[in-house]
Amino acid sequence: GSDNTVTFDLSASPLVINSGQSKYVYAYADTAAGINTSRTVIFEITQATDVDAYGSNSGGGVTITYSIGTAFSRQTGATMTINQGTLSFSLDSATNPAVQSYVLGTTNRLWAAFKFSTGSTEGVRVTEVTLTKTGTGSATDISNITLYDGSTAIASGSMVGSTVKFGANTIGWDSAGGLFDIPASTNKVITVKADVPSGATAANTLGLKINALADIKADGLTSQYDLPTASAFGSPAPNGNNHIVATSGSL
Repeated sequence: GSDNTVTFDLSASPLVINSGQSKYVYAYADTAAGINTSRTVIFEITQATDVDAYGSNSGGGVTITYSIGTAFSRQTGATMTINQGTLSFSLDSATNPAVQSYVLGTTNRLWAAFKFSTGSTEGVRVTEVTLTKTGTGSATDISNITLYDGSTAIASGSMVGSTVKFGANTIGWDSAGGLFDIPASTNKVITVKADVPSGATAANTLGLKINALADIKADGLTSQYDLPTASAFGSPAPNGNNHIVATSGSL
């Protein structure tokens, strides 16, 4: 309630503790969606009068004590922390391609692979991804940049200036949107493929990276609110290799 107390009315189904016996009572609670700041919750029985008890035979009131012959003292539970999940991202060394020469006019070239990792608190919905160009190439040296979850294309975009953005985050819970979901305590590898236009400039180099923490935006699947941008880069850093624009292949 507004006075920071909760009352359990057991009059319809009393908790019976037989003479000479003990019984443990556990308190469970749900956490509300939309919590986007860390907070702590502690439950306690503050004073003896917070518990009403009556003798099964006598029907008279029973004075609550800490133990037999010992006066009651405040009983405080452990501090419980309510917080959002975490998300880190890194280069996926197992999938990310080594430096390649990609021929003019070829399509669906594997450009980079990134690994997204969640903590144990909750799963995450990634809603927006921004990648930044590296190397000597320009925006006209790459096209049809596409994110893949396995063999499934999930979003495509075009380079504008030095960046390409996928998805669109909104403040709060993106219930019907998002690029991909990641359950708690798991990893997901997202690959990036792209075309090399026939008009690209030969010998230019071009790579893709996640430049800043704020370039990945996500919601907690349980908290249903934006995760803080203080989630971390993993290792190795999410910087793809610079691939070479080539006029022809090699044998």
